[in-house]
Amino acid sequence: MKPIRRRSDALRNDELILDAALELLRQKGPDRLSTLDVSRAAGLTTGAVYARYENNEEILVGLWEQRIAEPMRAFLQTSLGVLGSTEQRRESEASIAQTLLDPASPLRPGIGLLIASTRIAELAEIITPQIQEWFHELGITDDLTDVAALQKVSVLSFTLGCLHASSIGMLQPADWKVVESMAHHILDHPFRDDDHFHEPIVPPPIRIADDNANREALLNGTAQIIARGGIERASLQRISRAAGLNPSTLFYEYRTRDLLFADAAAKILHCLYEARRTPNINSTPLIASSDAPKYFADPRLIAFRTQSKMYGPAATNGWLAPQGRAARRLMLEFDLAAMTNMAIRSAYTLVDEQGTAHAAESLLADFS
Repeated sequence: MKPIRRRSDALRNDELILDAALELLRQKGPDRLSTLDVSRAAGLTTGAVYARYENNEEILVGLWEQRIAEPMRAFLQTSLGVLGSTEQRRESEASIAQTLLDPASPLRPGIGLLIASTRIAELAEIITPQIQEWFHELGITDDLTDVAALQKVSVLSFTLGCLHASSIGMLQPADWKVVESMAHHILDHPFRDDDHFHEPIVPPPIRIADDNANREALLNGTAQIIARGGIERASLQRISRAAGLNPSTLFYEYRTRDLLFADAAAKILHCLYEARRTPNINSTPLIASSDAPKYFADPRLIAFRTQSKMYGPAATNGWLAPQGRAARRLMLEFDLAAMTNMAIRSAYTLVDEQGTAHAAESLLADFS
């Protein structure tokens, strides 16, 4: 009986560990999740956690495999239902909306793992081939002349973009009625020959200008380090080295880490939003039609259009130009931080407000 009991205890402990880890992932993100925190939240010893998971990264892998992968696969499959019959499409849209607006959905922290997998090897080894396998099963190929596959890419990119936005607090229940109208239009025209999906998308280089030369160097050094390894791993020493300045100069300009990151977030995000609105990224207008929405004043919708070419399945299949990798990494790392960092989320809200007028003009031109 002892082996059976031990096996039962191990399974129970694994459930406790994963339940606790999922909630901590939702609260703290992948970079601040620790074995000690998980053991405390699960009511277990650290030894019990280490007996199952060797390190923090393996806990993240366990979360993906046991809590997130299947719901994510189901979400992708459901999204493609919008290409089916009217009844199937209606059911798919209702399911998508329910997932996007569910604050307890495991897919919200799951987006964080997708972002982190680009720089955490243990996650990349599991997530990348698995998603590629899903895409293959769903009929998505590397053939850029396959219009049916590109239609699926367009749909999945849009729904993933909306999920991405909801994960960082930029898609609230009150926004759905606005997004839904645009979703109908995009899903009615999922792909056209003039969408140029095959063309590389290269975000302009991000360069922050400041009247203070030291601050300019520090802000650009901060952007460089964040793009490499994320906000949580951006130490002040690394930032000082990237800026070519002494740590004492950093502390003279910014007395605390929080002050540096608050200034960096506001200015970097402003640059990133400007880059998202540049013609070489967002140059193809949607077809004007009688069923097209006439006016949108929400700047987030511009981001959804851009995300369909920046964050969607095309990224996994290697269709994005490597020249823009640093700018994309910077955007993704700030998105990841915004999931758990209220200061970063507030900075997003600020640049959203600043971009409203431009977004309204752009969308009015697209849909009028």
